[in-house]
Amino acid sequence: MACVLLPAVAFGDDYANGYRAGRLSLNVGEARGQEAEVGRTRHVFALFNCHWFESLESAIEHARTAHRTVRRLGDLENACFTFFTSLAGILECSDRLKEVTAEADAAIAFCEKTGNRHAQESFVAFRQLVRALEGNTTAPGGFDDADFSEAAHAQAVLANPMAHAFYRSYRALSACLFDDAPALIAHSQAAVELIPNITGFYPVALIQFLHALALLNQCTSATGPARLELLEGVAKAKAWLALRGADADMNFGHLHDAIEAEHLDALDQPWQAQQAFERAMARSQMHQRAWHHALIVERFALFQIRRGQEGTGRLLLNQAHKLYRAWGAHGKAQHMHTRWPFLGTA
Repeated sequence: MACVLLPAVAFGDDYANGYRAGRLSLNVGEARGQEAEVGRTRHVFALFNCHWFESLESAIEHARTAHRTVRRLGDLENACFTFFTSLAGILECSDRLKEVTAEADAAIAFCEKTGNRHAQESFVAFRQLVRALEGNTTAPGGFDDADFSEAAHAQAVLANPMAHAFYRSYRALSACLFDDAPALIAHSQAAVELIPNITGFYPVALIQFLHALALLNQCTSATGPARLELLEGVAKAKAWLALRGADADMNFGHLHDAIEAEHLDALDQPWQAQQAFERAMARSQMHQRAWHHALIVERFALFQIRRGQEGTGRLLLNQAHKLYRAWGAHGKAQHMHTRWPFLGTA
């Protein structure tokens, strides 16, 4: 019952009935006191169902409770898989990047202890993303470091489509945060093609968001039918985020608003775009989504500068710089300072 969402989404884009089936299965199991099956069901509910209608924080709590239950009962495989939910959720919700590091280290250590290579190949994407954000990789935004070869990992995960999806998704996020347009375009497109391997997982929403940004980036140089096709792709991703936001505004509403703002800017409607940016900033702050808020403020700043409002844009860039530093993304903050030397100065 908890897995009904997978075919419901794959064949009918039906998140609502999938969620209802998952919630019902969990409620029935709890009422009957079937501890082992409730533990497994809670893991599945957190991974596939919860975030589409409940807060990400709730999904994290379900995943952690499931981990404790199934681990104690000896189900080490599902105990390992609970980290798929907690890692993705903590990255989105935590106001300290160090919390993602701690969860990634715990996840990878558990994989090594139990021999779960399948999951470990997915989880290292979170570790390398954090290292990039902290400024501990060879190049800004890249995943290479003294202990990790991105090229070797990219080759290895071709045999593990789920890990491949996670690598492409979080490498695209890194490219987005470090303003690497070619990498964002390449990795987000690859991630879109891998969505069927992670149906129901939260990163599907992240992929939609990043893919829309990649399409908008390409719109700046495209003309004629090619530009119209790109804008149609943006509208499709925006409509998808709008549906998800209608069900779980706390998770997806501000992501939709951010894409709407960029879309309106591309359509040369600056006043409406500014209003959408304001909504996106307010809602991402209200729901305590640290990197979402920082990125939206940063992109609003760049919008203002493009539109000739350099003074306002500089103030917003300073705000975004402070937000990234408060989150712990010192590598990202330094990358911003390199491009905008006035940041962080009196």
